[in-house]
Amino acid sequence: MTIREITEDIVYFGGAVFSFYLVRGERPALLELGISQTAPLVARMLREDLGAAPAWLTALHSHYDHAGGAVRLLREFPDARLACSAPAARVLTLDEPAPGFVRAMEKVNENALFASVYPGADTVVEWRGVSGAHVLEPGGVLDTGACSLEVIHAPGHSPCSLCLFHRGSGALFVSDACGMPLPSGRIWPTAFDNLEQYLETLRRLAALEPEFVCPGHFVFFRGNRARRFLDRSVRATEQFFERIQRLARKHGPDEAAINRALAQDYNEDVSFIQDNVLRFGNRCMVSLALGPGEPAVQ
Repeated sequence: MTIREITEDIVYFGGAVFSFYLVRGERPALLELGISQTAPLVARMLREDLGAAPAWLTALHSHYDHAGGAVRLLREFPDARLACSAPAARVLTLDEPAPGFVRAMEKVNENALFASVYPGADTVVEWRGVSGAHVLEPGGVLDTGACSLEVIHAPGHSPCSLCLFHRGSGALFVSDACGMPLPSGRIWPTAFDNLEQYLETLRRLAALEPEFVCPGHFVFFRGNRARRFLDRSVRATEQFFERIQRLARKHGPDEAAINRALAQDYNEDVSFIQDNVLRFGNRCMVSLALGPGEPAVQ
């Protein structure tokens, strides 16, 4: 994995697919927890390369690729505390989460790219409910001692999504609230739960005029590229849902045909997006677009 300093107190480390962020201070925070298999690699990099033992293990939403490493990371850092939204805390306390949660992590082991990019990871998938989470309330802060991170409610991708904003540096941690930047340069929208809320979240975040935009996958953006990423995400989302409508006029209510066509649009990036994640996300967005009423692309 690559390590890059964003500011003196904020460090990115990651590789193709997963991004992690360390926010330094008296109570360091790890932002993004990855999957179960990346936990030992992340723990080793924190200790040996970054010299940090996080006090906060922060899941910006409850999906498996952002919170699946929680159990093993808490064992690696027993003095740390999980921090997340109240809806995410309810999901992460379940000993038996949605069936796809564990199954999706297991499927990562079949991806040759994962093993090559994360050679220090393993194939162990472990999950149990996590209790005692510190609930991050919208409008509150996550304080590391060096950085005070403002908590922003960011629905649309999922009801439990949060973003964190460090106003001093302009670093905005968006997880999946703003779409997935792909190696091809495209943005795959991640409006899995509610399109209107997703677009409203994007526009609220753009109004912050961040200096850095830090997604949960692939890369972070700086300066004008950061602000353009948010603007491009709005347009990419609008175009994606317009594409669904064109496919619906061609195929009628055949959602399977629409999903096949959408999957083909991302052939060049499919090795970087787990095919099951691509299918799941596209199905969610097709259902939103073809559900009751007209989709709110505006």
